[in-house]
Amino acid sequence: MTDLQMRTAAKQFVKDWTGHGDEKQETQRFWMALLQKVFGVSEPDKAIEFEVQKEFIGIGKKLKDINLKKDIVVAFVIRDNKVIIPNGTTTFEKGDRVIIISSAEKNLSKLDEIIQ
Repeated sequence: MTDLQMRTAAKQFVKDWTGHGDEKQETQRFWMALLQKVFGVSEPDKAIEFEVQKEFIGIGKKLKDINLKKDIVVAFVIRDNKVIIPNGTTTFEKGDRVIIISSAEKNLSKLDEIIQ
């Protein structure tokens, strides 16, 4: 999906969801639709989970400063049993559990493989 296609899909997604339903009842459908329609993730239910190890080169770095591969989405970071929806200032810390979604078929075996 090109940047233009993604922007167009995002605008349409906002139109589709503005004023749509109760966010508490629609949460799962919202996130699944966002991942599929805007990010092009064909099977968002197939997520990969990693634990951040001390050897991970991204420890302490902000997500915006890490050059992720094109088809990788960091969906959630779980730290101290709390779910973080990451943004550009989110950092990775040792022991975090990171949920990754990829639009491509990937056989990722370690967290370092998400970085270009």
